[in-house]
Amino acid sequence: MTTLLSILFLSIGCRTSITDKDNDGILEENDCDDNDPLSSNIKEDADCDTVPTNDDCDDNDNTVGSILDDADCDGISTVDDCDDGDGGSTTVSTDADCDGVLTTNDCDDNDSSLGAISEDADCDGFTVDVDCDDSDDSIQGLDNDADCDGISTEEDCDDNDPDSTIISADADCDGVLTADDCDDNDLALLDIAFDGDCDGISTEEDCDDNDPGSTTV
Repeated sequence: MTTLLSILFLSIGCRTSITDKDNDGILEENDCDDNDPLSSNIKEDADCDTVPTNDDCDDNDNTVGSILDDADCDGISTVDDCDDGDGGSTTVSTDADCDGVLTTNDCDDNDSSLGAISEDADCDGFTVDVDCDDSDDSIQGLDNDADCDGISTEEDCDDNDPDSTIISADADCDGVLTADDCDDNDLALLDIAFDGDCDGISTEEDCDDNDPGSTTV
C-alpha cells in the first residue's frame, strides 16, 4: 500500500513538473509566463523582459533593455543618447547640441561652438581666460587682440602696445599718422612737422628744410 501511494505521488509530481499550460513548448518551470504562448524561455531570458540574454544589457534586471537600443547600457536609448558609446555622456533632451553642457547652462544649446555661460559670461565664443572683457560681447578675445585695445591683430601696428597706431591710419606703422607722414609707405620718412621738405633730414639738421636738395648742418 505504501509503495502504491509513493508511485502515485511521484506520478502526480512528474505530471506537475512537465505542465505546459499555454502549449508553447516551454515547460512551466522554464516559462516566463506559462499563460502566454509568446512569452520567453527563462533559460534564454533570465529577467523575462523579452530581450534574449545575449542581447540584454543586464539579464538580471528587467528595467535595463537591449544592447541594440542602448549600446553603452546606461539606461538611455540610442536615439536620446548624445554618445551611445559613453555611459557618462549627456542626453539630447537635456543637451540639445550634445556639447557636454546642459541646456540650462549653455550659451546656445543649438550651437556646439558656444559653451557654458559659467565659462563665457557674454557668450561671444571667448572663454573668460582669453576674453578681453567677458561682460561685453563686442570686445574680442586675446587671440584676435593681444593688447585688448579693441583693434584686431591684423589691423594693429603693434598688438602688444595698446597705444600703437593702426594700419588704416598709419600704413608704414612708424607711429606717424598718414596725414602727417612725409611718405606713409616709407619708414625712413617721418613727420612733416619735423622734416618740412621730406628729404629724410630733420629740420634741426637741415640747412634749408624747404629745399630737399639742401645739405645738412
